[in-house]
Amino acid sequence: MASRATPPAAPAAPAPYDPRPHAAAIPRPVAVVTLATAELALAHVALASFERRRFPPDTPANNMYQMFVDTSWNDAVLAVTVFPEAALPELDALVRACQMSLLSGAPHAVVGGAVSRYDVNASLRRVLGIEVGDRTYAIQRSPDYFVPNLVGTTR
Repeated sequence: MASRATPPAAPAAPAPYDPRPHAAAIPRPVAVVTLATAELALAHVALASFERRRFPPDTPANNMYQMFVDTSWNDAVLAVTVFPEAALPELDALVRACQMSLLSGAPHAVVGGAVSRYDVNASLRRVLGIEVGDRTYAIQRSPDYFVPNLVGTTR
């Protein structure tokens, strides 16, 4: 009778990703907050293009670009992106090329007749362990935008 071989042990599960050490190393971080809506889909394409250009995946530079989704404010789905302030002019140029605007400040909403402001620093403390102070921006779509070629030139 043949003996049965013991099956190999399953590989250990990788440790969960902890963005806090990377976020803590971002020099003068800024936060860009966008609503996750179809109307602002181009803003998310612009942010993805910005990441690939400035903070390429699978490189050490990518640790300086952190993004998370927050659903804790007024039933909204917000994408919060954090990166060094020095890269802000490059994102602003890309956003303008998409005929959108980069606005200073966090999103606000009128809820039950009162103005509610998204507290980006509370979310950042909870998720990344950092704050950005008043270095918070939002992307707004211009009414006459077009979809440019984000890889090459725009009109």
